[in-house]
Amino acid sequence: MKSTIKTFAIALLAMTTNAFAIGGPNDNFHGAVHASGTYFATPPSDSWANVNAQNSVKAAFGEFDGETFVTLIAYDKQTDIKLDFKTAIGEGAIKMVVVNSQDEVVYTKTFAKSGSVETTLTLDVYEEYKVRFIGNQAVGAYTCTWTQQ
Repeated sequence: MKSTIKTFAIALLAMTTNAFAIGGPNDNFHGAVHASGTYFATPPSDSWANVNAQNSVKAAFGEFDGETFVTLIAYDKQTDIKLDFKTAIGEGAIKMVVVNSQDEVVYTKTFAKSGSVETTLTLDVYEEYKVRFIGNQAVGAYTCTWTQQ
């Protein structure tokens, strides 16, 4: 009985956190902003791990030479978000690029070493934005968090 309760508690925790690792879509609703991802434009290396939550994505990698992204869509109204991006880079570089549905660059920042940046973006209603993470022989980790303003 005790192991059944423990198994049920673990399963319930896994379902309520809406988090997963190692890629694939994960749809989360948080207020008026819908987040989906992580998606891979190029397959990750074996040394890749990521976790998505309702308002963030975290990734760690031994070798990242490619692209991954999450999508954000504002429902019901135009919405301002604060985007907070932190990196811990040991080698190579990582670039964060935000593009709108017309593939126009809304924001970009490149890190060749560890650092962080915060910016505020306005998401137009029902427009899909991609937050792209592009690795260039990068070793390290990143965290990207979005918060409605």
